[in-house]
Amino acid sequence: MQEVEALCERVIIINKGKIVADESLANLNTMSKGRESLIVSFTENLTAELLSSLPPILMYKKSRAAQNTLIIETDSPSEARKQIVQWCLEKELNIISLHNEKKDLEAIFQSLTLPIHSD
Repeated sequence: MQEVEALCERVIIINKGKIVADESLANLNTMSKGRESLIVSFTENLTAELLSSLPPILMYKKSRAAQNTLIIETDSPSEARKQIVQWCLEKELNIISLHNEKKDLEAIFQSLTLPIHSD
């Protein structure tokens, strides 16, 4: 993705044969500025039962790259962090890490191609 950012002015992102973005890099960056991604990693396995108890406001994706990791898309990272910590306390889950992810082209690509769940 770094090469794409360095060499291209326009990007087309295709997901399952469907064009989900056909924009200039500048427009993609502008469109994604309102939302942030929080990356949360846990020591415990994230079962479907656990995930179904997440607060409904938290829209999440399971990370493909890291096991037991969620990517939370949010307009309000402060509120989302509070809800994540409260949920972990209630479910007795241990957080390994919790951090914001910079919205680079990779993050934009993932936000457009990975399924988002709201259980």
